Amino acid sequence: MVRTLSIAVSAALLLAACGGSGGTATSGGGVGGGSAAIDLTFSGTVSGSTQRLEGRRDCPDLDVAKQAGWVMILNAIVDGKRYELSLIISRYKGPGTLQLPLPADSSSSSVLITFIDHPNNIAYVNSRETTTGSVVVNSDQVSGKIDVKGLQDVGKLGKVSLTATFRCPAR
Repeated sequence: MVRTLSIAVSAALLLAACGGSGGTATSGGGVGGGSAAIDLTFSGTVSGSTQRLEGRRDCPDLDVAKQAGWVMILNAIVDGKRYELSLIISRYKGPGTLQLPLPADSSSSSVLITFIDHPNNIAYVNSRETTTGSVVVNSDQVSGKIDVKGLQDVGKLGKVSLTATFRCPAR
């Protein structure tokens, strides 16, 4: 519970620093358009897939990403249930691929992937010990792909693997 609170506080502070937006996300729309999109599949302790977004979304603010961090939070709906996917990249250096686990040196970017299973009140996060895969931020810096295995729930009772392609509206 303490770790969950710590993650939530860290994410909230980073969002505040980045000036996260609180608009409504809908699927569809063209690249660079005014809507967010996701194609999400996850498996493990919980499983499902969706292309449906709903409610609050926070997308990268490129003006502050290199100073404060790159932040994306999208709420996906699977069978009427809400799952939250967030990706936070601190020390953001621009578009490209980050392989997980990241090198331990302090000069590299750090990545926090959080997948919250709201129906069961469980948060899954990446860890150096259990998570492998990659995060891609495309050249437009508002779209990309997450492909990871071994997101660990904070109670260490289960794991989730997920693949997601995402697009946020250009600012």
